[in-house]
This record gives sequence, C-alpha cells and structure tokens, in this order.
Amino acid sequence: MRVFAGLQDAYLHHLAELVHEPQFHNSPRGYASQEKLGAAFTLRDPLRRLVTHPRRRANLVFNVAEALWYLAGRDDLAYLAYYAPGVAKYSADGVRLTGTAYGPRIFAYGEGAGDQWAAVTEAIREDPDTKRAVIQILRPSELLVPGNIDMACTLALQFLLREGRMHMVAYMRANDAYRGMTSDIFSFTILQEMMARQFGVGLGTYTHVAGSLHLYEPDLAKAVRLLDNPAPEPPECRMPAMPDGDNRPYLAQVLQIEETLRLGHTRLDADSVEALGLPPWWAHVVRLFELYRRARAGQLSDDGLVDRLPPLYRRLMLQRFPTLATEAPSPRRSSMPQGDRPAVFLGGPFKALIDEATGSLPPRVRDRYATLINAFEAEGWGVLSAHRTEDWGAGLVSDRDCTRRDLAWMRRCSVFVAFPGNPVSPGTHVELGWASALGRPTVVLVEPGAQPAALVSGLPEVAPVMLVEYRDDQKCVSEVTALVAAALQAQTAAAGVTS
Repeated sequence: MRVFAGLQDAYLHHLAELVHEPQFHNSPRGYASQEKLGAAFTLRDPLRRLVTHPRRRANLVFNVAEALWYLAGRDDLAYLAYYAPGVAKYSADGVRLTGTAYGPRIFAYGEGAGDQWAAVTEAIREDPDTKRAVIQILRPSELLVPGNIDMACTLALQFLLREGRMHMVAYMRANDAYRGMTSDIFSFTILQEMMARQFGVGLGTYTHVAGSLHLYEPDLAKAVRLLDNPAPEPPECRMPAMPDGDNRPYLAQVLQIEETLRLGHTRLDADSVEALGLPPWWAHVVRLFELYRRARAGQLSDDGLVDRLPPLYRRLMLQRFPTLATEAPSPRRSSMPQGDRPAVFLGGPFKALIDEATGSLPPRVRDRYATLINAFEAEGWGVLSAHRTEDWGAGLVSDRDCTRRDLAWMRRCSVFVAFPGNPVSPGTHVELGWASALGRPTVVLVEPGAQPAALVSGLPEVAPVMLVEYRDDQKCVSEVTALVAAALQAQTAAAGVTS
C-alpha cells in the first residue's frame, strides 16, 4: 500500500493513474467514467488534509461546514445547500439528504437510534486494543430503493488506538477521485482528530480504501489541466490542531453562530469574533463562515478579518473567493490602504451558457472571462466576477442572493466591464442600467457581428460609457486593460481636484 505525507500527494498520484492508466472504462447509471478497483493508500499526517493546488481551488468553507454537519448529526438540506447549492439535486424531498448525511448514522443509527460514536468511545475505553470500534454508514435498505439518487458512498469508519495514537481506516464502496475524495478525507480526518482529542492521544495515520475509485468524464479535462500545471505545496500545508479535550461544547456554540450568519440575523467584524472567547481553532471556523457570508452577499469590509486567518486558510479563501482580496492589502500594492484598492466588476452572460451535461461554462467561454480576470489582477486590481465566484456554474447562488450581491458589487466597484451578450444577456443589461445610474465608468465589449440594443448604443451620450468591439486575442485584452487603467486614472485625478 502506498504511503503519502498528505492528501495532495495522494490526490495527484491517483488522478494521474486514472487519467493515464485506468483499469476500466464504464458508464454506471449512464455516467461515463475511468475506474480503478481496490484503491488504498495511507496518509502519514492527517492534518495535511487539504489540496492546496491553485487550479483545484479547494472550497475550505464547504469542507469545514460539511464536517461540522456530520458532527452535529444533521441531515437538513438548507444548511448544506447554503455552502454548496448543487447538493439540492440529491434530495428526494427538497428538505433532507439521506445517503449524503452521515451525521444521523454516526449519532443516531437504526430503529433504536443507537449512538455509534458513543458506542465506539466506550469500546475503546473498555479495551484500548479493540478492533471493534467501527461505525457503520451504508444501510442495506438503501439498495432496495428504486432509482436511489442519494446512496451512501461510505461503508464504515474504523478507529484504532495503537501505541498512544488514534488511527483511522475509512472503507468506501465508491469514491469520485476528482471531487468527492477531497471532501470525504477532510471530513473523515476531522472525525479522527475529534476522537483523538476526546481521548487526549496523538493523531495516527489515516488509511483510505475505495472499492471503486473513479474519474467522471466531465472532470477529465480539469484533471489533465491540474496535472499539467504542477504546483508545490506551500510550507504552511498543515491545518492547525484542534484543542485537546471534548470539543463538542465549542461545536454547539459555533453552530449557533453559524445559523445566525446563514439566516442573515447577524454580521461579525474582526473584533467581535475575538470577543467570542473561542479557542483559536474554533474562532477561525467562525471567521470562515463570516467571510463566506460576505463573499456570497458581496458585502466586503476593510476590517482585516482575512488577515487574522492562518496563512493556509487565507491562501485557500483568496483562491476560492478572490473578491475577498479587496479586504486585504494587494501583494503588488502593499502600501495601498485596504479600502483604496481599485475593483473592476466583470459582467456578462452566465446561466444561459452553462452546459447542461457538465453543469459549468464551456471552456471557450470560461477562458474568455478568465483571460480578462488574469489581466486585470496582473495590474493589481481586484476583480468582482459572478462567473468565478460561483465556480463557473458549479456553485450557483439563488436569484435573490445574486441580485443583492451584484448590486453591492456595482456600488463598490471602480469600473464596470461587460459583455452584453450575443444573444443578449438580460441580467447584464440590468447591470448596465445600474452602472449608468450610479455614474460608474463602463467599458461595453461588443462581440463581432453583434448589434447592441439601441439604448446600449446610446449610453455614451448620457453616461461615462465606452463601446469596444471585442475579439478573443491578446491585443484586444491589452486594449481593454488600457481603457480600464485610463478610467481609473481619470477617477484619481478627479478625486484630487475635488479634495
């Protein structure tokens, strides 16, 4: 069995095997995939439970939220869908998740509602060398549900206390190597660490066993791009350790705070998080939830909350939610006050262009937006982009949240850059109206052959709007960047005159 230092090494190794040397090609339930049977590996350090590769853009907030959802014994869709809207398709009734929700199985399993966590801890206390400390996840009855859309992928979790360290083995019937494996191992090693801290022992190894480790066809190109662009792990690749002892009181307190944030009943600033008096590990969880709330709602702040995260957390949050970078000093403009960093709002067609087969934007469309985002960020500007924030279609938010966020972004941005679309994007036209009413300098990118609406063509007569024919080449990207720079310079000059 292969042994790896941490998850990223194991993740890249098994992706490479599935891309280049798959054992089988098949299509269970019609989903084409490449597969390897009986995959098994061990992680020496379960605190290295995150994939930091920038092209993977790990969703740390979702990982933490899902692990806490398990620990709380919950199965409600509303909680998890707030952090990953796509999970709603796995709910049969739109209220609960069944197979995905391991929490009730861990803490209230079967007709007698037995607490498996309590049973396992008792087994270990009675016999520290026991091999019976096993939590069952898959229920036999799941196989009898016709067309079951949410069957548990995990068979069992085994805890083994050996030589003063808590080891764990996870057994899975099937595991999606590109997406599911990262979140599963994150959650399972959190459970392992929770158990270790409860017993006051060290953290041992984590072993992962999957009957079928597979890579779905829609993720194949992403896996290839990731493998073709190697990126070493940063020095700070280990998560901080949980506090010793029983962490369940902290879990309960943090979940109460999470609910008030999720439901919009409260907002937290950097100082109010400190005032909660939580241990650092749990205070960082609250910071993650508050930062996610801000990114989702487009409500940014200059209170330095991002900078109070550990370097690993901060790196992953800025990779996943780049708009949070406007809360921190720019690496290219470190002397610039936090609230003064220019922000460019990039708009354009989105939901109508999502490929139904993959659930995300086609590569050509994604590359168009990504090219402009990279060019603007190379200038040191923050970029507000729904396309990237919503993971190119994989993490869509509700219409209501989208509207609130985009209006907040429009009020905050320095310049608006927009593709009206061909065919036209109604949402982008609404945003053009907001920009004109707010007096935001705007660059409208008209695709070759497209005819802008009359009121869009006439905007330069009544608002600071420029219409540019856009082509997908570097010269045009440079021209657009120069126009944005000129608009920002004009704003700076005007501010100097008025002051």
